Amino acid sequence: MGVVTLTVDDVRNIIFKGCNSRAFNVYDTAYQSNPAHADVVGSKYFGNTDELPKLEQLARNRVQKELLGKIHP
Repeated sequence: MGVVTLTVDDVRNIIFKGCNSRAFNVYDTAYQSNPAHADVVGSKYFGNTDELPKLEQLARNRVQKELLGKIHP
């Protein structure tokens, strides 16, 4: 586990091409000692990558790469 800094808009604006749906959802899971905490959860194509059809693997990999590019240093 670790910590990354992202803006909610950056995460929510990543979409799957073709179906035009959000690739990730952001859930406010803050608590009193850390009010800036949230969880980022993939919206589809869960599970073992090797068990997904190739097109779904490519779609998931593309949005994961896009998400990594949004991380603030």
